Amino acid sequence: IQQTPEIISKYITKGEIFQKIKYNQIYNLNNFIQITTKNNKPFIIGSGSYGQVHLCQNIIDNKLEQLKELVSLNRYYEAAAITDEINWNKVRNIGTLTMVGKVYEHLKRYEDARDVFTLAYDRSPVSRTVLLHLTKLSIKLGNVDDAERYYEEFVECAPRDRVRYELAYEIATLRNASIEERIHILEQFKAREYTEEWALELAKLYHEAGMEKECVSTCDELFIWFGEGDYVRQALELKASVTLLSDLQQEKLPLLQEQSRLQWEEEQKRREEERQEAERRELERLEKERLEKLRRQEEARL
Repeated sequence: IQQTPEIISKYITKGEIFQKIKYNQIYNLNNFIQITTKNNKPFIIGSGSYGQVHLCQNIIDNKLEQLKELVSLNRYYEAAAITDEINWNKVRNIGTLTMVGKVYEHLKRYEDARDVFTLAYDRSPVSRTVLLHLTKLSIKLGNVDDAERYYEEFVECAPRDRVRYELAYEIATLRNASIEERIHILEQFKAREYTEEWALELAKLYHEAGMEKECVSTCDELFIWFGEGDYVRQALELKASVTLLSDLQQEKLPLLQEQSRLQWEEEQKRREEERQEAERRELERLEKERLEKLRRQEEARL
C-alpha cells in the first residue's frame, strides 16, 4: 500500500501488471488479484472482478480513523462520504456500526441508518443502544410493526430506562391511539421523571382534550420548575390562550419571546451555512467525477 490508502501498488491480471491504479478507479479488469508487499514479500489483500475492489483491512482501518475524526468534529457530510465507500456487511464491531448509523441518522438518511443498525442488531440482538435506535428509526419511517417489536425488546433489555415512556408515546401517536391513552402514558412519565419537553406535551394534550384546569396547572408547574427557555415560553403562551397570566408571567413572556426570536434567527443562519457547505462539497465531488471520467477516457485512448 506504500503508506497511501488510495493506492494499491500492483495488480496481476492475466499475466499483466498494472501499477499504481487507484483502488476505487479500476475498470475493465477481470479476475484480478490485488497484491502489495508485506515484509518485502507479496501479500494478497483481496480479489474480485469488475468494479470496486474489496478494501483490505488496513485500508478500512485507515478509513475508520478518518471517520472517527470527522464525527468528533461534527463534519457529518464528509463522514458520510467515507461511510458510503465501505461494505458494512463485512464489519462486525458494534461500536463502529453504531457510529456509522448515527452519521446517517444525523443526516436524516433514515433508511441507510436503519440498514446499518440492522446489521448491528444481527451481531448483538440484546444491545440497548441498537434497539433504541432501531425503535426510533422505525417510528421515523412510519413502520408501526417494527417499532413495536423493537420497543418490546428494548423494554426487556432496559426495563427501568425512562426513554421507554418517550418511545411508548411516539408509537401510540404513530398508530393514532386515543388521546386518553397518550395522556396516561405521559402522566406515568411525569410521575417517573419531570422534564420540560414532555410536561409541555402533556399540557397540550390536556388542552386538546378540554381538560383546561389540568392544562393551566401543568403550565404553571413548568414555569415554576424551569422559569426560562423555549418550553416555558410555549407553556405561558398556551396558558394565555386559556386564562390570564400572573403578573410575573406577563412580565416574563415578552422577554422569552424575544429570546426565542433571536435563537430562531441563529438557527436559520446555522442551517443556511450547513446547506451552503453541503452544496460546495457536492460541487467538488461532481467536479472530481468529471475529471476522473476525462482521465479514464484519455487512458483508454492510449
